[in-house]
Amino acid sequence: PDGPLPTRPTRIGSRIAWEKDVPGLLDIASGVTGPLILTPEGLTAVNPADGSTLWSYHRAGAQYVSLREGVWYNMFGPGRYRSYLLTNPNGRYVAFPIDAPDGLEQGGKEIRDGILTIIIDTATGQVTSERLTEEYSTLQLTDTAFFDGATAYNLSDGQARWTLEAGTRKGDKSFTGPAGHNSFVIDMMINPNSRQHIIYDLTLASDKDPSQNTTASNFPEADESSNDRPVSINGWTVQYAEKVDDPDHYTAWQMQAVSFDSLAGLEDAPAVDLGKTSGPNIVASHASGTVALYPYTSSSDPAAQQVGTVFDPATRTVTPASGCAGPVAVRLGITRVADGGSVSRALAIRPCDGSDGLTLPVVPGPFRPPTKTEGSAPRQLSKRSQQEQITTMMNVPGTTLVVFNPEGEVKANGASDIDRKYPYHLYALAGDAS
Repeated sequence: PDGPLPTRPTRIGSRIAWEKDVPGLLDIASGVTGPLILTPEGLTAVNPADGSTLWSYHRAGAQYVSLREGVWYNMFGPGRYRSYLLTNPNGRYVAFPIDAPDGLEQGGKEIRDGILTIIIDTATGQVTSERLTEEYSTLQLTDTAFFDGATAYNLSDGQARWTLEAGTRKGDKSFTGPAGHNSFVIDMMINPNSRQHIIYDLTLASDKDPSQNTTASNFPEADESSNDRPVSINGWTVQYAEKVDDPDHYTAWQMQAVSFDSLAGLEDAPAVDLGKTSGPNIVASHASGTVALYPYTSSSDPAAQQVGTVFDPATRTVTPASGCAGPVAVRLGITRVADGGSVSRALAIRPCDGSDGLTLPVVPGPFRPPTKTEGSAPRQLSKRSQQEQITTMMNVPGTTLVVFNPEGEVKANGASDIDRKYPYHLYALAGDAS
């Protein structure tokens, strides 16, 4: 769009700016101009003001590959644990893998069962790099570089920067995702004292020179799942404020926000105290673009409070959930609406700061009201609640998207993505941006 780049809204909008049906929705990410929407037909950058297309990428016969199952969040309801799009910390570039087409060669050798990683400038839609690998490898992005396998490349033109020496990596885990603004996580190990609550030790390096590296410890996994990694939002992550020798018997749970670049010795950004918390809430964090944290007394009940405090890397401030008007702590779900003598269902959005919310009419289609109303009652976003919910949110520059899955209850009963007949429905909310 013309003019300055849009910014993320700080509160839920008061009206629907536009709506859109999206057949076969695979993933949504946040570019610098607004939402990026991936379907089997390709990738589209959408104008957040009116829903029109800014640019699109289509490749005949492309088979999009999930980056890693279970790593990021359950984006669109039961049975969906895949993420296909990976943006860098400032949102200027997006990466996604596809199955390498037959006949592609590299170094005079035909690649079979390979992965082709594509990098696109989200402001212009220009493809800046296509990188072929024989098998899936870890992928990380900084503001200016991407780390694929053991080699770092420029995001702007795909030229190689450096390659790690053999034997550099000794960890038992790999980090995939946005990293620091100027640093990569080149190695990751599970702390040997980890039990049910996994903690990681990270080795970080400059994205310009891997010889500038350092090791840091005591990073909790996101949402207590062995498939997850430390949370990464706008170049920041979460770390235990004190050494953790036995996380299963560690009662303080005192945590702090730290920047990857500071851990790598590339900047002097003080750690920010987060108080007592049960750890990062990965779903609410990625939906909002801030670091959401479970309350210290977090309950396993999805209807309970799932966000206690929120850290905003842009302002480096910590706010209680009760003071947040945006999607990070909003309650989202299904509510009853009385119309004359009949009762219907609608999507309810209830900000946790007590400000006015919204009730959105459910689009016509196959939607069946849940047999247990409490199952989809408005709840804060979390991995626990999303496994039962049929709707989620995504805060992107220029708008907040509400993503409604009309077949949510059907899929919860065993239907697969392949069986899907009806499109997802997007509501774009207009709101004030910071």
